[in-house]
Amino acid sequence: FAYFPADPNDLDQGYLEVERPGVLRALIRLFERHWDASVPPERLSVAPIVLSPRERNLITLLAAGHTDQSSAERLRISARSVTGIMRNLMDRLGVENRFQLGLALGALRVAAPPSLAGSAGESSHQTD
Repeated sequence: FAYFPADPNDLDQGYLEVERPGVLRALIRLFERHWDASVPPERLSVAPIVLSPRERNLITLLAAGHTDQSSAERLRISARSVTGIMRNLMDRLGVENRFQLGLALGALRVAAPPSLAGSAGESSHQTD
């Protein structure tokens, strides 16, 4: 026997029971064909990345809420350098924008979310 939800979006609608051997064999073949063609989840993930100290400091400041300009001032680099560092990171990770970069860095556990980066960011807000 095989059971399928009558409506996958509403499981309260009940299930369809399939018991005919020919239909079950066809369903098994279909499943196996899709299984064989599937990609393991680990191959779908973002490639690992190692950040330089400058990149890590910049990401920490941005995650804590700093702007490009205030991050540049803290790191004693130009705002244009911040843009270049960010573009380089996006190119290395194969993403198109900063939102995707944030997701990728978070997924790789390279950058902490703002609520967790706050403690690191607070220390960076202190004057030198």
